[in-house]
Amino acid sequence: MDHLHNADAEAGLDPRAGAGSAAAQGFSATTAANRSLISGVDCRSPILLQHQYPQDQTNPQRHTSYASIPLPDDSSSVSSSHAHSPPSYPAPVPTSRPKWTRPILRATSATWRILKGPIPPIKTYIKPLFPHYQSAPSRLLSRLLPKPRHRRLLQLAFWALWLTIFCIITHWSRFRTSVGGVHATSDGGGVRQLTCTSALWARNNGCGLNGDACKPFAAAAATPFRCPSGCISSGKLMNPRQVGNQTLVYQQMVVGGPAPEVPEGVVAYDATYRADSTVCAAAIHAGVISDLFGGCGLLLQTGATTGLVSSKRHGITSAAFDASFPSTFTFFRPPPGTELEGCLDLRWHLLPITSMFTFLQALLSTQAATFFGTVFVAIFWHVGLMSDPPPAQYNRNDQFEVVSIVAGRFLPAAFVMYIFYLHVLGPTWAGNTSPSWPREVNRPRSPFRLPPQLAVERAVYVLFGWWFGALNNVTFAKIIPLQRLTPHDLANQPGAKPALGIVIVCLVFITFGQMHFLRREGRLPKYLGIYAALGTGLLVFTFALQEMSVRIHHYILALLLLPGTKVGSRPSLVYQGLLLGLFVNGAARWGFASLLETRGVLLGDAVYGVGRVPVMVSPSGGESWEWSGAGRGTEVNSTTNQFLEIGNGEESVWLQNVTLHWRWPTLDENRLYDSKTGLPIEGATEFDGISVLINDVERHQAPIPGIFSPGSATQASGVNATTSFGGNETIGTFSWTRMSLPKEKWAAGEAAWEKLYVRMAFTTKRNGRGVGDYTRAGVVGEKWPGGQGREGWAPPGGGRT
Repeated sequence: MDHLHNADAEAGLDPRAGAGSAAAQGFSATTAANRSLISGVDCRSPILLQHQYPQDQTNPQRHTSYASIPLPDDSSSVSSSHAHSPPSYPAPVPTSRPKWTRPILRATSATWRILKGPIPPIKTYIKPLFPHYQSAPSRLLSRLLPKPRHRRLLQLAFWALWLTIFCIITHWSRFRTSVGGVHATSDGGGVRQLTCTSALWARNNGCGLNGDACKPFAAAAATPFRCPSGCISSGKLMNPRQVGNQTLVYQQMVVGGPAPEVPEGVVAYDATYRADSTVCAAAIHAGVISDLFGGCGLLLQTGATTGLVSSKRHGITSAAFDASFPSTFTFFRPPPGTELEGCLDLRWHLLPITSMFTFLQALLSTQAATFFGTVFVAIFWHVGLMSDPPPAQYNRNDQFEVVSIVAGRFLPAAFVMYIFYLHVLGPTWAGNTSPSWPREVNRPRSPFRLPPQLAVERAVYVLFGWWFGALNNVTFAKIIPLQRLTPHDLANQPGAKPALGIVIVCLVFITFGQMHFLRREGRLPKYLGIYAALGTGLLVFTFALQEMSVRIHHYILALLLLPGTKVGSRPSLVYQGLLLGLFVNGAARWGFASLLETRGVLLGDAVYGVGRVPVMVSPSGGESWEWSGAGRGTEVNSTTNQFLEIGNGEESVWLQNVTLHWRWPTLDENRLYDSKTGLPIEGATEFDGISVLINDVERHQAPIPGIFSPGSATQASGVNATTSFGGNETIGTFSWTRMSLPKEKWAAGEAAWEKLYVRMAFTTKRNGRGVGDYTRAGVVGEKWPGGQGREGWAPPGGGRT
């Protein structure tokens, strides 16, 4: 009872203060009332903790403040009129709550007590490892340069040194490219500055009818080009791409190359690639350049060819193509003595220099603003100009446009980071070694000072995460084989599902770890409220705007999660670095993309998956004749002449007519319906014509019969395109002439013909491409019309391309 007696004495209720038995009786009644009152106080009350656990008073980590507990007025004990009357309390008000709500209320109260955390809160802080050694660099600097003016001059010289090195290496890596004395020019001449996805030919009908938009198909002179580093990972196809009847996805777009028996150590200058192959990936496959440092080369367009082989070289597997294609290219061997300047991508040469610069800055900085500002500027420009530069939007050959893009994104990014520095990063770094709660008037405020006894650990934890996130194109992109959270990627990308599972498990552990620290500090309810509001807002956007999709970009993810790292712990320093790196990479490489994006932007060049696709009917014809080259351009299609190079007319080839058929949609099938009302729109149609691809080149366009579409009905010279009516169907036809294979490939005197891969799609003005989804390829085999299976007619399977 000593601790209760002392507490009453402190409250002014000592029985010795009164005189006589009346005072003693009054004190006894008061003490009884106090006991009953204290027994009703929560056992977690600070006053009970102070009495029951006196050892907590000496624990600096559990600094306790007394709560205000209501006690009876001691003046009543000495009043003559109320000396013998016990204190009166209001009678408890009967509750009208149903019994079934009591367990819910108890569970809610218990949950709230758990979320609020311990009373008093326990501050999370870092106890430095070997603090004397960690503070040695800053102490040494202060000893060598005791005057602040001298340290400021050293800081300016340090900045100037890094800026000079950065500008020199960037200049030689991106602005000094020269092949044989020919320099890159901003008007597109000279050396072509390519990206990892640059190609001479566009997919599907992107090159127009007969590929006219992608001419010339052959050139007499070679074109110098330069490729960046890392095109094996950056140049992968994220959406399916059709090559004949093959579907390429999650690999490089390379068709053709040297024979499989050619060793990798030999540079395959004479290898032939289809024109829609990405040039840089093909150059790596041939051995002309390396994936690590990129490089320069000479590209020569070689016109049409028939039959390209598949091979695996330097980490790239090319696709084969056993039909004709109007445009190909090869790599030209540079003449002896050709000088190559500024060809190598020096991003890996600059990385250790910038990394060391940021580490020294973090190690020697005593002001958080100097540390954060210097490192942010250095990493942002390193990403924007070297490690992951954005592509030029208007002139791919103008590297100064890239500088303009990065500069335009820098100022908004710096403003956003300044806000987070003031409210999240600066206070955390300045107070993460203090074991006690600072008073309100002494809370860390700008300018924030960095504790020198944590210099080495802070530099390692923050900079490791910062660089890891900033180099996202070579870290997360390679470690986690999951670029987009789409059903197609999860189902088809190798390793996508295990990677997603690992990411979810890591996020769960990180989330609960941060919740534990926030709960100990008594801040968990506030943060749960903030993130609940943000989640509610995202759900409202998702369901309110059905025509748009919510997309969480790199920089948005960093902005959402950075407030949850305002905890003085070592894991929080790593998380802060990772999120800062993701923000820098997202802002510098991709810009501040919208949180809400349309379906077309998200699809990119993927299939739409909606609307009709044409229904092919078995081809007809099969008439063949021998052609010696006379009347070239009149007796056969002008589009066929590009691969009928048979010399001076002394030789001859055999030609065969193939008539393709498809079913036009009926008027009811082609009606356009309102997406909201479901009613047909008067006079509107979903499709207005058809596009026919033969061997992945558009060879025919025609309007739907009865629909006037100016400019859409174009066809090649000599091509017969008609419509015939049979029963209730309208059948479209298109005739094509194909060439025989070399006679050594004939069997028993029976002619063999080149394969035709046929794909069709309806044209429309309702999307930006002007065409809907294409069918899969129907194959006219080598023995058609007499062959069976693959040698005859193989109709297209289900699906879209």
